[in-house]
Amino acid sequence: MIPNADGLEAFMHKRRDAELALTCTHLVNYLKRNHKPWLEQYLSDHRSGYKSLLKLLQQFCARHGFTRQKPARSKQTQEQLEKVRQEFAQDFNVAFSGFSPSVIINVDETGMSYDMPPHAIWSVKGGSSKISSGEKHSYRMTAVLSVRANGEKFPILFILRGEPGGRIETGDEHPEFVVDSVIQLPLSTKVCQTYLDFASVKRDATGKELVAKSFNSFSTIGTCKSVQ
Repeated sequence: MIPNADGLEAFMHKRRDAELALTCTHLVNYLKRNHKPWLEQYLSDHRSGYKSLLKLLQQFCARHGFTRQKPARSKQTQEQLEKVRQEFAQDFNVAFSGFSPSVIINVDETGMSYDMPPHAIWSVKGGSSKISSGEKHSYRMTAVLSVRANGEKFPILFILRGEPGGRIETGDEHPEFVVDSVIQLPLSTKVCQTYLDFASVKRDATGKELVAKSFNSFSTIGTCKSVQ
């Protein structure tokens, strides 16, 4: 129904590629500049013209892969980040060209907080609202996500109460599965290699495992060289 839908979609991508805000107001202004007769006719043909137009534009955005998100600020532009990514990819491919995709593993970590303290509590009127220090802080857990360059995913590794220098807990609670719960485990090269050893028990694979930690594009190359 929207005239020149491809042009409107291109306008949307152009704004987002330049990291500019994109709202329904911008879309309406685009239609006003480029398709004013159609816009005026549409508004006059509908009882609630503006609301109907907003709904139409929202459906158009959803249909073309756009979602409503909270704006986020970045220190670098997407173009700068893409340049860093390409430079890192070139250096990595040169340094580790002898490794097959099955032995190149990308590891990423995601911190999660759970059992969050309440924002408000019930307390006796006129009484104290203090709580013990043990209930003022949430618990934190780290999920480690690993995937081979050939697309094969590892089971999620959970880190609870991680401490530098900690060791993997060797229990036999689930001997038929890869260990997926760890206590006092640091995310270091040694631990990653230990995790790979656990995860590769039932794999009939040979060769040296390589962990490529991409937490920081500027330090990953050095980390990978140390692993090599």
